[in-house]
Amino acid sequence: MNEKQFRRWAKTRQKGRTHFIWVRGVLICGVLATVLNLFLWSNNVSPLLAIILVIIGCICGYFWGVWMWELIEKRYFKYMETKAK
Repeated sequence: MNEKQFRRWAKTRQKGRTHFIWVRGVLICGVLATVLNLFLWSNNVSPLLAIILVIIGCICGYFWGVWMWELIEKRYFKYMETKAK
């Protein structure tokens, strides 16, 4: 992590873990990616299948958000430690 990433993450983490997971994980990664893939790769998708895929995408996005939060937090605190030395 460099200084620019450190400052950007400091602003992001002020909004909180829950906000990060729901906005970046569920909405952006989960819903948006699933909807874009449905439009790009599928010509004949039933509404029920589309709903199921969006739900699966949201669940995956949630876990991606949790994983990314933890990963970046570790890097953030490691950078803070090295910066303090």
